[in-house]
Amino acid sequence: MTGACQCVIETITRTIMTHPDSIDRIDTTAALSSPGICHPLRAWRMAQGLSLAQAADKVGTTRQVWHNWETGKRRPRPRYMARLRQVTGGKVNADVFYPETDAA
Repeated sequence: MTGACQCVIETITRTIMTHPDSIDRIDTTAALSSPGICHPLRAWRMAQGLSLAQAADKVGTTRQVWHNWETGKRRPRPRYMARLRQVTGGKVNADVFYPETDAA
């Protein structure tokens, strides 16, 4: 199962558990086909079975900072980028946070 699928499943499960009456309103087909549904950093963390706090501890940051990276609210500073590459075995690199853009 891909990380994106796992993220969708986790979100749907959490929704059902907190709002059982919403089960018939969840559009799983649309969720699974949405591009970028799960940040690669989150997909990696989930594949490793790590909590936010455990993953953050591996690179020497806080749970909130890691969460901000996963949600795109913040980008890792260079010193954390090196740690992320090392911890993830190169599966998460700067391209995840700084994608190429077309020059206008």
